[in-house]
Amino acid sequence: MERRKVVLVLVIFVVSVLLPASTLGAEETGRNPRKESEGFGSNMMNIAHRGARSIAPENTLIAARKAYDAGADAWEFDVQLTGDDQVVVMHDDTLERTTNVQNLFPDRVSYEVREFTLKEIKRLDAGSWFVEEDPFGEIGKGNVPEAALESYRGERVPTLKEALQLTKDLEWKANIEVKSIEAPAIFVDRYMVIILSRVSELVEELEMERDVLISSFDHMAIRILEEINPELPRAILANEPLADPVGHMKKNGVRTLNLIASALETEKGVSNLESIDKAIPGYRVFVWTINELAEMQRALEVPYITGIMTDYPGRLREAIAGRG
Repeated sequence: MERRKVVLVLVIFVVSVLLPASTLGAEETGRNPRKESEGFGSNMMNIAHRGARSIAPENTLIAARKAYDAGADAWEFDVQLTGDDQVVVMHDDTLERTTNVQNLFPDRVSYEVREFTLKEIKRLDAGSWFVEEDPFGEIGKGNVPEAALESYRGERVPTLKEALQLTKDLEWKANIEVKSIEAPAIFVDRYMVIILSRVSELVEELEMERDVLISSFDHMAIRILEEINPELPRAILANEPLADPVGHMKKNGVRTLNLIASALETEKGVSNLESIDKAIPGYRVFVWTINELAEMQRALEVPYITGIMTDYPGRLREAIAGRG
């Protein structure tokens, strides 16, 4: 922990030297006062997890379009760096599960995303696996038209810029998760500074600061992002109930918590959310990932939840509509 505090100080120094002053802009008094929930609205948000991944290949542009058509208010997707420091949309740290990388590159020792260039990744088919594996069983149920299945074959891994451009064209929203990686600490620190800087640059280039939320399980990365660009809305991810969610949010300078849905299974988990409501102005709590209708309906009854991430945005749209 102490080593990472030292690294944060070093990163702040490096960023302040290398990045233009216009990208910093932090007030001398500390946290930027801008409400981090701005741009995402105040109503319950329907957030498509990796797009509408129950009926389309996850983290692809076609999954995003399907989610939009299903009535989602935003989509959540994951980003990682390629070997030539480009940002692509990919959940796993390796490419085997959702692409045909082993067929195209049978002799590679590693299939980690960061071992491939963007040009190599753009050769991959990121859609056929979904047709062949039917991961949610929706093809077998007849819920995916044959024409759609054919269109999935050959779908490419999108770059972050392509994902953001589609989001902008649709006048939509995006929750961008910056993935953590397993590597020596010094490599992780360099990796995070590069990817966070790239994300910030692309969001600014497309003037989408009000349309995105940047999240990560690596909470130090979120603090680094504040130094790179304090204007970007940020969130911390938690895969277990937090005993002190307010403390975690304040420590990391965020007003948004992306919380695992199992945290709602205990009375304490729900009451902890009430503490955020009372202590954090403009707070957001998004829970993930809820797919069953009954669980959606229960989550919608928790007043401190402001958004739900789901693989079934059409189902969630109906659940939200049914509340009234």
